[in-house]
Amino acid sequence: MNILFRLFLDNSLSLLSMKTLLLLILIGLSTSSCTSEYEERLEEGKELIHRIDFLEERKNQLSDELIKEELTTISNELSVLAKLSGNETLFLMQLKNL
Repeated sequence: MNILFRLFLDNSLSLLSMKTLLLLILIGLSTSSCTSEYEERLEEGKELIHRIDFLEERKNQLSDELIKEELTTISNELSVLAKLSGNETLFLMQLKNL
């Protein structure tokens, strides 16, 4: 009887260990996935900031109407990216500090 109890206890521990390991792997994967999505959003935001810089450099060559439309579009896209990032304030601060 004692042998059966030990066998059950050993199997329970290994099953518990496997569940714990699987849980840790899933947490790690979800964390890295979120990070990479955030980084993708940040890269998209950086490209939008570069578009703003381009418009400022070419403002004498472009019509005011075109610049206004483009800036509105960029602003809307940045707003969406900031919301999707999960932390709007941090996202916008990182873009501001480029």
